[in-house]
Amino acid sequence: MTPTLEAAGLRPHPMTMPGVDEPHPDGIGLAEWVAAAVERIDALPGEVVLVGHSGGGSVVWGAADARPDRVARVVFVDTVPTPPGFPINDFETEMLMGEYDREALERELEKWGPYADEYRAIEDVEVARIGSAHWPQFSWPQRLGELLVEAVKR
Repeated sequence: MTPTLEAAGLRPHPMTMPGVDEPHPDGIGLAEWVAAAVERIDALPGEVVLVGHSGGGSVVWGAADARPDRVARVVFVDTVPTPPGFPINDFETEMLMGEYDREALERELEKWGPYADEYRAIEDVEVARIGSAHWPQFSWPQRLGELLVEAVKR
């Protein structure tokens, strides 16, 4: 999907989280991942768009909370925002869901307690159905890239 983003004039900065490439990382957890994402935000000029897939949703949500003045939009790919502990700020949110459109996502979230509350607290949210399984970056990279371009350019 990187070629699709670059062809649209975007500059993606993919990250491998600390410890992911280690067999048994000690002392590395969500806080270290959020810190790494914040460090990357601080190293880049201007506003950024954060994209988090699956468990990476918690990372981008935490990083956006740490740098709300630098985040133009948060894009969740087949994940939802983390409930309390990571307060919501004023940035736009796009949710690219594998099998769910907005209506289906809202029905599913009814079962998820505080995740539903966090989702409902976002003032500006859009939900797009990818039409893939949980790993669209592998199964539908072109479609995911196109949806990311649309999300960034809104």
